[in-house]
Amino acid sequence: AIRGLLRDGYLSEAAFMLGRPYSISGHIVHGHQQGREWGFPTVNLNLNRLKSPLNGIFAVRVHGLADEPLEGVGYVGSRPIIDDPKFVLEVHIFDFDSEVYGRTVRVEFLERVRDDMNFESFDAMAEQIARDCDAARAFLAAV
Repeated sequence: AIRGLLRDGYLSEAAFMLGRPYSISGHIVHGHQQGREWGFPTVNLNLNRLKSPLNGIFAVRVHGLADEPLEGVGYVGSRPIIDDPKFVLEVHIFDFDSEVYGRTVRVEFLERVRDDMNFESFDAMAEQIARDCDAARAFLAAV
């Protein structure tokens, strides 16, 4: 039941059943470095064997890099625009740009911003990422 709620974007209902927000933990690994080129550096977690029910863009909190959780926008999916079939978790942490490779973090998923989508260009994707960041910031400011 919880996996179904997560898959369908009902994160608050899943959190109620779990007794806490759904989260994924892992080590930060090197990515393709393209987010940095677009002005949205990310921390990347390789989901290897994990079959997450999530897919899309989410407002998140990241634990393990500072005394308090850091807020950001997270992506769970296979990044179709860069033709990489690997399922990943990438998080752009707001107002944060430090080298943290190898650190262990826990990413809490608080709200679905939107489903995954295809883009015709990297510029179109960067514009959408900026809108996603705005939406995630607005949600996080309200909670």
